[in-house]
Amino acid sequence: MLVCGFVALFMVVVIPLIATQTGRHGLLGCERLRLVALNAFAATNPDYILDSGVGDDAQDCDSNYRDVLSVHIGPRMAMADPPYWSDEISERSRSAVQVPSVQPWRMTNILAAMDEDEPTRLFGDTRAFIEKARGDSVLRHSAVQVVIYLDKAVSESAMRKIWPDPGVIFLSGPLAGKPLSWEPTSFCRYRGFDTCHLSGNAEPLVTEFRRWVSLLEPKDSPVLEQFGLNIADLRSRASEGLVYGFTAKNIPDSISKLVADPRVRAAFVVDVRPPE
Repeated sequence: MLVCGFVALFMVVVIPLIATQTGRHGLLGCERLRLVALNAFAATNPDYILDSGVGDDAQDCDSNYRDVLSVHIGPRMAMADPPYWSDEISERSRSAVQVPSVQPWRMTNILAAMDEDEPTRLFGDTRAFIEKARGDSVLRHSAVQVVIYLDKAVSESAMRKIWPDPGVIFLSGPLAGKPLSWEPTSFCRYRGFDTCHLSGNAEPLVTEFRRWVSLLEPKDSPVLEQFGLNIADLRSRASEGLVYGFTAKNIPDSISKLVADPRVRAAFVVDVRPPE
């Protein structure tokens, strides 16, 4: 069954490689490491979910561990509890950081399809699977996760009229096979600046992204370059503030309506979570 195929494929290719820990005398400092490196890693790896694994009251940096950030990382899957592992983002020098090693899986390959001239070539397969799932006694109650490519880039507020609750939004076309991205976070201070006061904005995720870019400084360039980013391009993306696509998760009936929307250029099934 397709459900098993998705999970089996992931289990074969995803092997967490734990980052080695450096010395305890940071040059960037914990807060700058969080603001620059953690956000850059998350923004360039939309196929993975990154969090701290601790509550908001534990986000403050420990003076004894100023060059190490503990993180939990796992694939962006439909299942309620994907296989997370503990890892670290740490400082090697003022211009280099050590980050978790992540391996490609199905969603990674789907995101790379943005490099192709015609990503709609597999759209028919997605539609066929969704329609089959709608008529299946088990799959019709399952959570289906899809990657959505829009026919044209739109504002976040316009995107939310298509789908109000995205898992992650894409703020660019492909960058080394993955788009630049931004996603909601659970804790106010996780990104190194207060995101909670931005939550009431009509475009909360783009507003957060713009706030992050505004806090970057020229001295951050060497670390950003490690992720294929530069401040000039990030400022351009922040000024543009357009959404190129997103991930969505729901039962087949709801996903069927989404993929039928004329504003959707292409959709790809990432994985399926059967009902409990």
